[in-house]
Amino acid sequence: MKLGVITVLFSDLSFEDMLDKVEEAGLDCIELGAGGYPGDAHCKPKELLGDEKKLEAFKRAIGEHHLKISALSCHGNPLHPDAGIAKAHDEAFRATCELAGVLGIDRVITFSGCPGGSEGDTRPNWVTCPWPEDFSEAVAWQWEAKVIPYWKEAAVFAGKHKVSKICLEMHP
Repeated sequence: MKLGVITVLFSDLSFEDMLDKVEEAGLDCIELGAGGYPGDAHCKPKELLGDEKKLEAFKRAIGEHHLKISALSCHGNPLHPDAGIAKAHDEAFRATCELAGVLGIDRVITFSGCPGGSEGDTRPNWVTCPWPEDFSEAVAWQWEAKVIPYWKEAAVFAGKHKVSKICLEMHP
């Protein structure tokens, strides 16, 4: 068995200090936060993808601390009814998938996202009960109009970057 930690817990530490702390704790793996709500303090996909020297230094530092990357995580809401938030989170997810492919990591951890309850909503709407019927209708619209179409296409994109597992946490 291997033990690891999600690095966003140490966002207040530098990359090197975080690696030192994880190695000193005797852990084997790190799940690197790469965007979305928890941020990207230790793993900035666009920056790493755009600079081969930074990417090599990044990989070398992890290896020198005897750690492996178990996954990249990007916990956002690409289904947010605010188009700006949805776009930013979708772009972060896609950059995370691209970096995962370059690093040989087959999994990205994320949230499913939560759309509004109808086309005109401005806030996410997480429906938690089936009755009255308005709620069931909202859930059906969310799945049919937003969730399924988005994740079908996102899965194809991820697969093109050799991400075979999109791990959805039990959170909208």
